[in-house]
Amino acid sequence: MIQQLEVVRFGFKGKEVLIRDYRDTFPLNKDFMIVRPYFRSLNSGGIFVDPRYGDTVDLSKLEPIPQLLPSKDLGEVKTGGSAITYLGNDEYLLLYHVVTKCGVYYTYAALLRGNRELVSLTKSPILPTNSKHYIGRRVGTLFVCGVARYGDYLIISAGKDDEVTLIFRISINDLLSLMKSPIS
Repeated sequence: MIQQLEVVRFGFKGKEVLIRDYRDTFPLNKDFMIVRPYFRSLNSGGIFVDPRYGDTVDLSKLEPIPQLLPSKDLGEVKTGGSAITYLGNDEYLLLYHVVTKCGVYYTYAALLRGNRELVSLTKSPILPTNSKHYIGRRVGTLFVCGVARYGDYLIISAGKDDEVTLIFRISINDLLSLMKSPIS
């Protein structure tokens, strides 16, 4: 039987609000949410972290992770969280996507501490976007839907071209070796 764990509410300055474009939003941990507001007037969205107070996320305290915001210089339109998993030692692996002007999705990884500090990130995409797997209605779309830790590996499920599901496996150590400090 499926059990509801909690209702997540959004508040702003003491009032409950509804978010029109509620996308790519999920818990980092019991204290913070990964939130991707979509700014329709800018046709853009980014990865933000917001404190949780019980079941309420206070949007007045919303803060971006600057290194995970889209870069117009690189032709990026938006970024968003895709999936997260706990690695231990108060560290969480965030898989996130970057979307270009051409509509191509690229998947990257970031390591966050439970206090929302960015520890490291990949500088290059971690999943292949080539068309050898399949070409469907949305060519160039490889959207991560979930990640699970299995021993020393991560199992990643992703939708390809909005028509098929691909399953990837990578060693946690191999993925961590691809990551660099956000300053370098």
